[in-house]
Amino acid sequence: MKKAVETKKMQHGGARPGAGRKSEGDKKVVTITLPTEDWALIDAAIEQGAYKGYADYFRQLQERHGRP
Repeated sequence: MKKAVETKKMQHGGARPGAGRKSEGDKKVVTITLPTEDWALIDAAIEQGAYKGYADYFRQLQERHGRP
């Protein structure tokens, strides 16, 4: 007589080591105060597709002007 073997079928793939988007660096929350006109220019550039978002804008600004 054979014994029934129970197998549990996974519903999803589950977490895997090394999977997912890799970090671009350490994350820190910062507050930047700029005149309203400057924010409007940055927002317009993001809306036009020049930048993906605020992080991309400031990352590219840092790359153009050097690291501290």
